[in-house]
Amino acid sequence: MKKKTEDQFNPEDLGGENYHDPASGVNAFSNLLYNDCMDQLKPEHRGVMLENVLAGKTTAEIAEDIGKPQNTILTWLTKAKLKFRDCIQGIA
Repeated sequence: MKKKTEDQFNPEDLGGENYHDPASGVNAFSNLLYNDCMDQLKPEHRGVMLENVLAGKTTAEIAEDIGKPQNTILTWLTKAKLKFRDCIQGIA
């Protein structure tokens, strides 16, 4: 009688879901984590962080664009980055 072997755990095959898109090289789990943490930010904090990090705008440029004092933008950006970091570290 043959001994039954257990199937090896394959992290690429979790319930039939595709968690890695080889065409784009982007890990879907990372995207889900990023989106979840971004969703936890206040809308104004999220917007400031996206403008600064992704668009490369300075806090002075963002302040001018939305009509808020630069100190407010700096505060929002600091809070957004701290909360985002805490979220990523708490989940990952």
